[in-house]
Amino acid sequence: MLYIILQCHESIGMRGIALFCFLLILLLPAVAQQVNGHWYGVGKVQYPRQSNSYLSELVLRQQGTRVWGDFIYYFKDSILQVPIRGRYNNTTRSVQLQPFPVVYFQSMSASRGLYIRMEGYFRLVASKTESSLQGMLFSIPAYRYMVPDINFKLVKSNDTLPLVKEPDTIPQPVKKVTVYKNISPAKPIAKPVTPTPIVPGTTAKTVPLTITEFPVVAGAQISSYNLFKERSKDVSRVLEVDNDTLRLELFDNGQIDGDSVSVFLNNRLLLDKSMLDISGLKLTIRIDTSLAYDELAMFAHNLGNFPPNSALLVLYDGKKRYEIFLNSTLNSTATIRIRKRSAVRK
Repeated sequence: MLYIILQCHESIGMRGIALFCFLLILLLPAVAQQVNGHWYGVGKVQYPRQSNSYLSELVLRQQGTRVWGDFIYYFKDSILQVPIRGRYNNTTRSVQLQPFPVVYFQSMSASRGLYIRMEGYFRLVASKTESSLQGMLFSIPAYRYMVPDINFKLVKSNDTLPLVKEPDTIPQPVKKVTVYKNISPAKPIAKPVTPTPIVPGTTAKTVPLTITEFPVVAGAQISSYNLFKERSKDVSRVLEVDNDTLRLELFDNGQIDGDSVSVFLNNRLLLDKSMLDISGLKLTIRIDTSLAYDELAMFAHNLGNFPPNSALLVLYDGKKRYEIFLNSTLNSTATIRIRKRSAVRK
């Protein structure tokens, strides 16, 4: 650059040199902030005691603030290619990708795995030696408790830049990869109880409380209750809460392997023989302050493919949120005890 300026000195003069340098300074950031190209790297799953990673390639095309292309990654027995779309922010030099399906990291294979929708956020980092996109994929809110983030550093390949040609018009979305469909839990035969509103100021809708008394009907529910009575209770925690009404979400804590559970409150069935999956079983309960404590129990109907029957219970007490890990076996039932603070009990 200095050589060019010196050569032009005699012909354009000092004002011309100043103008040339000014235009060059304006031009360089515009060139550097383009994200067109092939970006290669590894995505590492942010999960304790796990070393799972995704060998990945991000092929991006850019037109103004619009970004589109493909996310290509290797997963165990397959190479998958998923169309992506997003936006580029010139001010923050960041790429925001819209949700797209990614194989859940604990799936046994790509062909039989679970597909979770994840969003992407990457920041463009440029230096003298390399340009990279650094950021992560993170799950949409529906899976936020079961799907860990995947951190990436993707380095740009200058050799493949000519292969990425910007078309005249932005292409229409390619047919999407089939995404795992949530399994709806079985609905218990129950009588509705008048719902109690959740703490004012929250936006969540109150779900009617359903309780089934025993004995009521013959069949599977009676069988579940009889088995429940025969097993010991493994009390793992005593929890003090501020509200009578609590919201519960129950997720499979390990690999999605077919764990099936029933949920009991004070020996009454709330939910009968429902499968734990990544979308979560959702309930609203009202505790009985006349008791010394309320017992919430997770009864295991099986151990799935990977014992024990494990779950993550997310309990909402107004604006407070608790995460409790439960493990049930065919001999014992995971149980927690709940009592209200400053409540007058027997």
